[in-house]
Amino acid sequence: TVLQWPYLKEIVDISMYGTASGIINFSAFLGGAVFQLVMGIIITKSPVLDNYIDPSGFKSAFLFCFIFLTISLAIFSINKKDARSADLYS
Repeated sequence: TVLQWPYLKEIVDISMYGTASGIINFSAFLGGAVFQLVMGIIITKSPVLDNYIDPSGFKSAFLFCFIFLTISLAIFSINKKDARSADLYS
């Protein structure tokens, strides 16, 4: 999450930086809360053998995280705005 601030500074106009950083900060906390909840639901739905949760539940939960990581990297990589070549202050 530390890398989001310099990237944000490059792509957002300085007059909207406060609003954009507030949205990113809120989204990071919301994402953490939602991912914990969803991973917990996935793990609790896995079979329990001799009072132990089957490892397939953890595998499925981390697969969920990997899928969303892949989706977010794809969205990030198709960002067409090149901040280094754009004139942000005009």
